[in-house]
Amino acid sequence: MSKTILVILAVLLLNIFTAEAQCIISGNIIDPEGLPIPYATVLTENTDAPGLSMGVMADDKGYFCFRNVPAGNYLLTISTVGFETYTTSLKVSADEPQVNLPGIRLINSVTHIAEVFISGTRHVSEIKPAQIKYQTSALISEKGGTAGDILKNMPSVAMGGSPGHNRDIRFRGLGNAYTKVLINGREAGLTGNNRETILDQIPAGSISHIEIHSIPGAEYQSEGINGVVNIVLKENHDYGTHGQIEAIAGNFEGRGGTLALSNKTEKLNLYAQADFLHRDVPKWKEKLKTDFKNGEISQIEDAFELEERTFSNYNLRTGIDYFVRPKTKLSGEYLHGYQLEDKSKTLDFTRTDAAGNWRSAGQEIRSEYKPNSFHQFYTSVEHTFANQAKLSAKASYMTEDQEKTDEKTTYNLKKNGKYANFQPALENKYEATNGEKWLWNVQVNRLNLGRNSLILGYSGEQDSRTFKNTTEKFNYKDTAWVASSNGFDNFRVKETTHGFFVADEIKSGHFVMKGGLRFETTHTAGSGPTPAMSGSKTYGLFLPSASLIYNIDQSQYLSLNFGRRIRRPGFKDLNPFEEQKEPTKINAGNPDLKPERAWAYEAGYLKNFTGFNVGANLFYRDIHDVIQKTMTEDDNFVVTERPDNTGRARVMGYELMSTAQPFEFWQLTASYSRFDSKILTGEYAGDALKDQFKWTAKAITDIKLPGDWSVQAVANAVGPKISSTKIENTIWFADFGLEKKVLKNGSVNLRVSDVFDTLVKEKTDITDKSSNVETEYSRGRMFLVTMGWKF
Repeated sequence: MSKTILVILAVLLLNIFTAEAQCIISGNIIDPEGLPIPYATVLTENTDAPGLSMGVMADDKGYFCFRNVPAGNYLLTISTVGFETYTTSLKVSADEPQVNLPGIRLINSVTHIAEVFISGTRHVSEIKPAQIKYQTSALISEKGGTAGDILKNMPSVAMGGSPGHNRDIRFRGLGNAYTKVLINGREAGLTGNNRETILDQIPAGSISHIEIHSIPGAEYQSEGINGVVNIVLKENHDYGTHGQIEAIAGNFEGRGGTLALSNKTEKLNLYAQADFLHRDVPKWKEKLKTDFKNGEISQIEDAFELEERTFSNYNLRTGIDYFVRPKTKLSGEYLHGYQLEDKSKTLDFTRTDAAGNWRSAGQEIRSEYKPNSFHQFYTSVEHTFANQAKLSAKASYMTEDQEKTDEKTTYNLKKNGKYANFQPALENKYEATNGEKWLWNVQVNRLNLGRNSLILGYSGEQDSRTFKNTTEKFNYKDTAWVASSNGFDNFRVKETTHGFFVADEIKSGHFVMKGGLRFETTHTAGSGPTPAMSGSKTYGLFLPSASLIYNIDQSQYLSLNFGRRIRRPGFKDLNPFEEQKEPTKINAGNPDLKPERAWAYEAGYLKNFTGFNVGANLFYRDIHDVIQKTMTEDDNFVVTERPDNTGRARVMGYELMSTAQPFEFWQLTASYSRFDSKILTGEYAGDALKDQFKWTAKAITDIKLPGDWSVQAVANAVGPKISSTKIENTIWFADFGLEKKVLKNGSVNLRVSDVFDTLVKEKTDITDKSSNVETEYSRGRMFLVTMGWKF
């Protein structure tokens, strides 16, 4: 934390030395879709003294600032290529010494019906074909939470992790490996075994909005069969010195805070933000495992597990934007995240025969300590030409370190519950995953050729991971720890991808036509201590994408979308080393895994009425070389789970959504989505994909009360997962938020998660030799109070 404080102080001192006079007239310029219009010409003319005028150029985000403006009446004029000239009158006086004009929306000089977009309520701020934008500041029921808490409220989304711990995203019924998560349009942050971004590391207070692209264009990397989620962090675009302070406290040791500071001038923008969040997430499980032999019950294991778990997250983001010339910008940014997970488990189990006669019992006590961190350095240069075409070059380097120390003590118990001996089995495990990632991109946007608007570019990525595992067991005879591993559990994988892409957009009358083509080549190499554990593969793919949008009129559209996407195997899934997760469960990797390839098809319709809108989407995914976790069980009832390519599958579904504002004080968003999957070929033909849930239903209601009070209630339900080897129950929960605006820029917020304490997860694993039922509980009614102030 001392380094974080030093960074904030450094930015504060730079703010003092670079401070300029305040903006007297300021604002920002946007297009009909709410996107910034860069580098527009802005003029002010004093109507009390004709001929006295001043002019500035808006920056790359559409913001402008006039300083040292004397009192008087003014005519403000904005002009830029492709938009109608905008004029407005304003007055600067002693009573109103500063005038701010937020969100000046310009009108296209050549209007196509095709440029209509649909706006939603406060939280669903924008809906486009195959894309939805979520404004997180309006989700007061999740304030003080994480990115996972925000995402769980989005249509067709379920979250992975324990109940109440929203770790990673499951979109449109499938597991976390099928959706790619980006931060500010690039890969960043801690990642898990399936390349998924760990979302509980990102504080909700640092997020501006979240975008979901279900069929991304060619400029996006190919990963994400179900699409791409882009988490856009908050930025201050206003000129001058600004900041934010936030403090969080709640039950179950919940506490946190945010400190942000920025200063912007015409040439330089400096910013820094630090976040801290701590919480306890205890849970407990009831387990019932039934073993079969020759079709008869041979053994029943009844177990209870209690887990105490705490999380502490620390995040730092700081950067600089420098305008070398009015339309040439250099940027640099540093991101750092640290997450500490500390947990202890106690597992008590009893084994009986089919008649209920006692066989054995035991107690397993474990403690896990997991410090995880990442560092990312990012730099870019952007230049906008006179015709608004933009050339950009970007690069980033990230390191990631994840460690786990697992200490386990196992006692044998007598029938009366007493210890059978005083020499329990002692085992210590140490795991370390270290990663390095290079990303680079060169791209030209808005290259206008007649009616065509081209995107051309090249991107690359090099990702390497090293896995190290050490296991020690205590030998009482020699009174010494003995390493049971032999070095074969150390594995390294390196992957390099190059991508070339072109995309085009044509607008004509009622139609918008988009097309793109991406070619990627990937080389993956794994290396272990022996040749049998080493190998490599290279593959190339053409990835086309296309969309056709027909805007029926100014309020409704039809869309057809098509694309090709892939899912690469998780790095840990490529690791052949076997890992014993529990006494009767082993996880193993498979270095021969191939990537999944999918053709994606979608059709959508949306209609905007006065006060509300309704929309529907149909989607279909044709997936080849499907990766499934296959389970086998030996004669000792030990289950081994291993990923394999199992053939071809299809996923299909529909989404219904409506946003409404029946009254000025009341807003409502509701969605219902349903999904279905089926494996078409291979060993599991006819079965559903594992981890595929059936449906989601969500509703968010907002009520504005007198005195600057706001109330929000959220209801959320996720349907069951059903396959021949794994079943999970339906879960539902409700959250609540209450917010009061204080003074001009302050607020006090109360958040209650899982109001009715209903979040319970029950799952069943089935093999030909056993069935295992687990019921997992967590604490509900978690309270957080957040106090914030902006300046």
